[in-house]
Amino acid sequence: MTGPSRNRRVAISAVAFALVAGLAGVQEANALTFLIGNGAPQIYLRIGQTGGQTPIVSIDLSGSTGILGNGTPILGTAPAAAGAFRGQTSNFPACPANHVRIVARARSTAAIPRVATLQVNSSANLVHAASGNAIPFTQIGWISDDAVDLPAGTFTGAAGQVLATLATSREIGACHRFQFLNTQVYPGSVGGTGYYTGNVTYNLNMP
Repeated sequence: MTGPSRNRRVAISAVAFALVAGLAGVQEANALTFLIGNGAPQIYLRIGQTGGQTPIVSIDLSGSTGILGNGTPILGTAPAAAGAFRGQTSNFPACPANHVRIVARARSTAAIPRVATLQVNSSANLVHAASGNAIPFTQIGWISDDAVDLPAGTFTGAAGQVLATLATSREIGACHRFQFLNTQVYPGSVGGTGYYTGNVTYNLNMP
């Protein structure tokens, strides 16, 4: 997704989460970083699917009642399209099952070097609509196949958490597997189990 905004170029994408208050084993993938040729200013951001689709990560806690709150992470699942190979980011292979593919690209002219910044907004909680109960996104983290450019981490709950910076001209990518950190027990809903839903938004900008 690319697009100009006066003197700044901005690309935005989001990930939706559904938490059921399946888990598969962690699979390895290969992360790569590429230098790309200088040229007209451009940025590109892909989070999961293309074509306007928002990847949905589901984390099912219903089968984990015996370990809730003990700090054992519970892995989420994602649709196959969230990690699929796409021609627009051909430098990066498809991700293993249940991973979300993240690719960011920034390009500028050699005479005007620029730095792009990849941020994520996780300031809104996961919410159970019927009861109003909330789970902060600080309870969601991710594992990564890239320990340098897009390493494993945890959402901070901030509106502008910086994940990476890209100097001209560069492309980075990784496969992220999201997980519930499980450090606290949260109520399912007024009547027991239920769904918590929320969104995080990724933003790539280059002045």
